[in-house]
Amino acid sequence: MKPNFKMYIHSNSDNMHIKLLGDLDSNAIDMLALHIDKNSRKFSKIFIYTNDLKRIHDSSKDILREKIGVSEIDMFNLKFAGEYAADIAPYPFQII
Repeated sequence: MKPNFKMYIHSNSDNMHIKLLGDLDSNAIDMLALHIDKNSRKFSKIFIYTNDLKRIHDSSKDILREKIGVSEIDMFNLKFAGEYAADIAPYPFQII
């Protein structure tokens, strides 16, 4: 099955912006969690934009909460934005 997920990543000296497109499944969550983990100490804030998601697989919500929730990311540095932010943002991360 051909993956139907992309991430567009842009960064400046302070912040990283990750735009999610397509279907959010367990493979997509793994990719997103890897980028967050690798970059959480390099940037003041990481913004995740969800407006262009087409589908969120049921299992992906729990997987993301598990992967990000156990990491050492400061909850004020990771921000979720867009139409589906509330559907995927692990508590207590901010939704903007």
